[in-house]
Amino acid sequence: MRAALPGRSAMTWQFDWAFPTVKQRFVNDREFVWNRGKGLGGSSGNNYYMWSKPAAGDINAIAGSSLLSVSLQPEAGKTYCTLMAVLCRPFSRGTVHATSSDAWAYPTIDPHLLENDFDVELLVQGFKYIRSFAQTEPFQSGVVREMDPGVRVSDDDQQIRDYIKNTLMNMAHAVGSCSMLPRENQGVVDPELKVYGTTNVRVVDLSILPLHTGAHPQATVYMIAEKATDIIRASRE
Repeated sequence: MRAALPGRSAMTWQFDWAFPTVKQRFVNDREFVWNRGKGLGGSSGNNYYMWSKPAAGDINAIAGSSLLSVSLQPEAGKTYCTLMAVLCRPFSRGTVHATSSDAWAYPTIDPHLLENDFDVELLVQGFKYIRSFAQTEPFQSGVVREMDPGVRVSDDDQQIRDYIKNTLMNMAHAVGSCSMLPRENQGVVDPELKVYGTTNVRVVDLSILPLHTGAHPQATVYMIAEKATDIIRASRE
């Protein structure tokens, strides 16, 4: 069985909620799409694997046939490769708030992207590493030239910062809206996954993590669910 599931390339189509964020003042007042798939499998492209059995044993390497570029128009007959730096553990902290008692009303989402200067500096170093990687053999022998940003952006830190703020993309693996922390530290759930102030309401998803993992979080969610099963079963014995 094969099914079309919302992913990164379909953030604004009919099967995705495509929540808009508020303007991000540290990213040149740009608005972002906070994708959340409506169907089984959600908005994670990794969930496609529930419908498909890959021939290869290793499916951790992430690659795609699409070209990710803000300004580059590819020429026919030529081959391109996109290298990206991804900040897995941002220090900026955002907010999500309900705007209405209407369950269908969009929430106010403010991820506060790049609000923490350390996030920007990490991405600057990531940019420099990617550029140096492309200039190192054996990879370099397969590169004709850097297309985007190319000569428009030198190795000057400020130029790189400006480029990042103009081209930043949000990967939308958000965590922490129902953090497992002490209540006095703005926690929402206790170690038994129960929401503070309730007797039988638990949260079992990625929102309980106060800090992000250093990789795609799919396996982490599965383990949270397994642990929740043990906790709930034990509470009923």
